[in-house]
Amino acid sequence: MNPAPADDERERIYPAQYFAAAASHPKGLRERLRRWRKNRLLARWCRPLGPEGRILDVGCGPGLDLQDQELPPDSYDLALLLHTLEHAADPGATLGAIGAVLRPGGRAVIVLNNLASPSFRAFQGRHWGGYDLPRQRRLFTPEALRRLAQRSSLELISLSTLASGGTWVRSVRRLLQDWSAPAWFVRRFGHRSLLAAAGFGALDAVHQLRGRGALLVAIVRRPEVHG
Repeated sequence: MNPAPADDERERIYPAQYFAAAASHPKGLRERLRRWRKNRLLARWCRPLGPEGRILDVGCGPGLDLQDQELPPDSYDLALLLHTLEHAADPGATLGAIGAVLRPGGRAVIVLNNLASPSFRAFQGRHWGGYDLPRQRRLFTPEALRRLAQRSSLELISLSTLASGGTWVRSVRRLLQDWSAPAWFVRRFGHRSLLAAAGFGALDAVHQLRGRGALLVAIVRRPEVHG
């Protein structure tokens, strides 16, 4: 994003109602499915940790700069950066800070919107559901994420994609709103539209099989200490 928002604008661009729509329906079926899917992914990533494993969840709201935090070094087995690096003022510095707090052999899971996905190509200029402006500072292709990981002190273990019907649903809703479509039709592509999410989820699952899902997933590791 150019120009990027200044640090003193955090309270304005991350208002109290940020993500309020999801929080206001915690018991809805859509929210339960979202949590179930996230918990399945977390279980897969956390399975090797054991009962004593420590996890650091790095959010993308105010206070993202880890260099300002007093986190103990060499203390965590797993770090989660779910839609975080897109918001970081300096993604390289953020990964460096992650490497400092991970134990040797510890891993970080990075999830981002995929700038090389079919959903971006279909809606890119204005309506793509991966945009989160003005909070987002940059977007990533797989190759850009690979280069960033390689420049850090962390080893890139894997780089893959993940299906997301929600990206398509948001894209269609933004397109319809821009075209002044009837409100009743726009609501069919709202955040609680299970039918739309399921349909587009199946579509993006096909793209994921070809390595082109709407989300990027990178797993990086702090090198082991030998000798």
